[in-house]
Amino acid sequence: MEVRQAVAGLRGAHLFDEVDHLGAYLKKNRFDQDMADQLKDGKASMVVWDGMSHDVDRSFEGEDWESSPFPAQEFPQEVLKLLGALDARRASGWLSAESHIRNLGEEDRNDLATMLAKLRKSLNKHPARYFLYGSDTPFFIWLQRSGDKIDWQKVHDKAGAAALLTPTADMTGIMIEATAGGIYKTAYTFEVAKPSSRIDNNAHIYDDAERMKKRAQAHSQPPAAQAQKMPRVGRKPGRNDPCPCQSGLKYKKCHGR
Repeated sequence: MEVRQAVAGLRGAHLFDEVDHLGAYLKKNRFDQDMADQLKDGKASMVVWDGMSHDVDRSFEGEDWESSPFPAQEFPQEVLKLLGALDARRASGWLSAESHIRNLGEEDRNDLATMLAKLRKSLNKHPARYFLYGSDTPFFIWLQRSGDKIDWQKVHDKAGAAALLTPTADMTGIMIEATAGGIYKTAYTFEVAKPSSRIDNNAHIYDDAERMKKRAQAHSQPPAAQAQKMPRVGRKPGRNDPCPCQSGLKYKKCHGR
C-alpha cells in the first residue's frame, strides 16, 4: 500500500489497474522510485506502465491454481538467510529490521547480498567484519564468526563511528553470527548510539569515523573513474542514468553519491 500510494501521488504516472500495480510490485518492489526517476526534471510528461500483470495473470490460468504457489518477490539467497535468522530469533526490533530489508528494491537487495556474501566468506580469516548499508534507512551490520566471543565495546564504537557518517538521527544495528561456509546461526538488532559532541572519552570514535569516510571515498569509484572529473551537463542526471564522467557506473553509484 505504501508503494501504491506513492505512485498515486506522482503526477503523470499511470498503471492501468490494480493487477498491474501488484505485478509491478512483485517485479520491481519500489517501482514508485523508477517511475519518479522517469518523470524527473521533465524527462517525460507522462509515464504509463502496461503489461506488468503477466505473472499474476499466469498464476490463475491452470485448473490447479488454488494449490499452486502464488507469485512472490524474489530475494537473493544470502538475504533470505539473513531474514530467516532474524525470524527464527525474533528478538526485540526484528520486525522493523525485516520490514526495511524487504522494502529494498531489486538492485539494492542484490547489492546487500553481494556485500554479505563477500564479508561472510572472509570470516575464516577474520573474527568479525562490518559495513554500513543504506541511506534513507541506514543499517550498521556486524558479521561475527559463530562461536567466537563478541567484543561489544568494539561493536558499539564502530557503530557509533558509522553513525557519524550518516545525516539521519537514528540507525539500526544488526548482529549476525555466521560461519564462513554460509550458515547464519542467528541474527538480531541492537541499539546504535550516535555521539552528540566530541570529548576525550569518545575522540577515538570520531577519528575512526574519519578513517571510514576516507576508505569509503577511496573505494566508491574504480581507479579509472577516480581520475575523471564530473563534466558540466545541461541537467542533473537521473539516479539510474549512466554517470556523465563515463565511468560506466550509474550516476547514483558514482558522482551522485
